[in-house]
Amino acid sequence: MRRLLILIAAVLAFGAVAPWALHPLPHAKGPVVALGLPRTIDPVQAARLDEFRLITALFEPLVRLDPGTLQPQPALAQSWEISADRLTWTFHLNPRACWSDGHPVTAQDMRRGLIRHLVVQSPNAFYLDGIVAGAKCHEQDAQARQQALASCGIRCPDERTLTVTLTHPVPYLTAILSLAAFVPATEAQAQDGDLRQQAATWNDPSAIIGNGPMICTGSLARHHYDFAPSPHYAGPHPAHGAVRALIVENPGTSLRLYLSGQVDAILLLPADAVHDIAQAHMPGLQQATSLSTAFLRLRLVARRSQDVPAVTAALANPQLRRALARSIDRAALVDGLLLGDAVPATTFVPADLARYLPYHPPIGILASDATAARRDADAARKALGVIPEFEMIVPSHPAERLSAAEFVVDCWRRQLGIRVTLAQLPQTELRAREVGQQYDLDYATWLGDFLDPTTFLDCFRTAGGANRTGYADAAYDHLLDSASLADGAQRWAALEAAESHLLADPPLIPLFHGKCSFLVRPGLEGLAANPLEIAYFDELRWR
Repeated sequence: MRRLLILIAAVLAFGAVAPWALHPLPHAKGPVVALGLPRTIDPVQAARLDEFRLITALFEPLVRLDPGTLQPQPALAQSWEISADRLTWTFHLNPRACWSDGHPVTAQDMRRGLIRHLVVQSPNAFYLDGIVAGAKCHEQDAQARQQALASCGIRCPDERTLTVTLTHPVPYLTAILSLAAFVPATEAQAQDGDLRQQAATWNDPSAIIGNGPMICTGSLARHHYDFAPSPHYAGPHPAHGAVRALIVENPGTSLRLYLSGQVDAILLLPADAVHDIAQAHMPGLQQATSLSTAFLRLRLVARRSQDVPAVTAALANPQLRRALARSIDRAALVDGLLLGDAVPATTFVPADLARYLPYHPPIGILASDATAARRDADAARKALGVIPEFEMIVPSHPAERLSAAEFVVDCWRRQLGIRVTLAQLPQTELRAREVGQQYDLDYATWLGDFLDPTTFLDCFRTAGGANRTGYADAAYDHLLDSASLADGAQRWAALEAAESHLLADPPLIPLFHGKCSFLVRPGLEGLAANPLEIAYFDELRWR
């Protein structure tokens, strides 16, 4: 309790000089939820969790996931069916669905919203590009683009029916289409051309025409967004009342505002705050294992410039990679450093997925084992002659990532006599070095977008967009391809075999699975911590 009191005193003292104390908040008509700063509310440009939470208030996709079961529910589509060959999905839209200006939402609007991702190659376009037949709408040649648009497997037989034809069976298609990015678009929102020319369409949230359960009734840049139930919404998820999304970039400030009664829910808490709140048994803390994995990428190919052959040869040695993975005391990392706000990870796919799906990750392959790690390291030294010093690139924030990286390199120094220097980089520089494979080891985090192992395993396909290690294994790709053609138990077995194959000669080192931690004021209903960190503003209500 004493640590919590010290924490409270610190954040209250911080608040005395923070801008929040100098600028009183406008009156909020409903619950207040603290969010990070969004860069955009444009569905094809959004990539951050808090951006998607705002978009989900204003727009409704074909389906949405139940936060408790993570199973798809009707949304814009009131029903759907799958063809016998599992390649064509037919969605029947709610005949009463309307835009917030009162105009009906049509299947063409939904097709327009999906196609827009493919045309501009949005951050989420690869989900459609790899599975939808003819989804190559980003061709540079205008004529080729028009041909691709015409042949794309997203069609509208009539105003209330949308069909999606796939290149191969995708049993989790509804999970993909539940993502907040995949929403309908009006003609004005889907103007073809440079996205920068459309910026004005998204600058004023209160002017956005959406089809979701809420509308934005007012906002202040970098400060707050006010939402109210949409008077034209006629779907299955009507909003219970007004909600304010308060933009708070510092988690400590969020906690101060919560303790002072100005915020009713926090959807991101630092690990030390979570620990102190839990130790003090403060009511309102909700936790669930997140569908996320903190891990290290290992570069398996030569650097594109300034390569050091000895380093590249060492990283290519599978025994050394296994030694690095097995020498990490993950329990000490999670309990001592992260204060229990995470779960030790020996797989890329979170083991907690088995609570929702019949998938069982191979947790034993890279389990912590100091003796086996030293044996593998000795074998690697015999093969290499000497193990050189490596460099690990680490994000400059949050601070917890640097601390975790320092813990890991200390394990390697003590257990294996291997030295690694840390280079702390801003996100833009770190991303550029990842993409350019200009690193030795890379501290990364992957948050699964939907409830299926493929959202993780596809990351390491040959030349996959999130691979960034140079890992290329035909046998691994074949197992994933086999899973895409299988169903039921055969599919799960193929996916489990794929992850086992990946970890036996690992291009990555799993560290821990994160936790979803919400702090929700007692009496506020409609928020529950869940693996996908889903939060629907329309469900918020006071008991």
